[in-house]
Amino acid sequence: MTLIDHSEKVFVMKVFLTVLVLIFSLQSWTKADDIRDFQIAGLSVQDSLLDFINKEKIIARKNSYKDKGYMFRLKDFYSLTFYNKNTFPKVEKFKHFPGLENYDDIQFVLKDADNNFKLHLVSGGKYFYSMEKCFKKYEEIESELNSLFKNVPPRRSNYRHASGKAQVKSTEYIFKDGFVRLACQDWDENSNIQDALIVMIQTMKLSRFFEKNYK
Repeated sequence: MTLIDHSEKVFVMKVFLTVLVLIFSLQSWTKADDIRDFQIAGLSVQDSLLDFINKEKIIARKNSYKDKGYMFRLKDFYSLTFYNKNTFPKVEKFKHFPGLENYDDIQFVLKDADNNFKLHLVSGGKYFYSMEKCFKKYEEIESELNSLFKNVPPRRSNYRHASGKAQVKSTEYIFKDGFVRLACQDWDENSNIQDALIVMIQTMKLSRFFEKNYK
């Protein structure tokens, strides 16, 4: 799978994996097999976060975590989460992310010491207070993705979250340079974490890092 060079004028219709708006015809969705053709809230893996927010805001968000975003055992990568200002109007402004209309939060994973701030994971979350509604939306999106990815067999699973505090239903579409994942996360009541529908894009480089170091 060849990566697209954004410095060139490439006429590729981007695929927007939105949570709420999946009503336009599939003819408007590109059937390219490059993982960078798929976006969440206008972003995709290998994009630079600097194209969307300034460096000062990135550093401020990173420093707001006690662990500086290093949520993994090894510090090769770090994670940042930003919020929809309408869902979280009272959090500090540097934690808001522009253009989040269909998601309540958006999570990124970036490589440590990368001054270009290239994205290796983009994940949009929409919160639900009813798992029935979450599963209904999940099924709608899965049906759309199955029609789009006709040559990519879906991989479905139902498992406990790594934390042991949630039941997860997911469908993955694997490409040679990454994957797209759709999931409903049903968190235990005592976890104090909101149930959510998750749409994720992840690079194969990050997947290999996890496979190698977190077996």
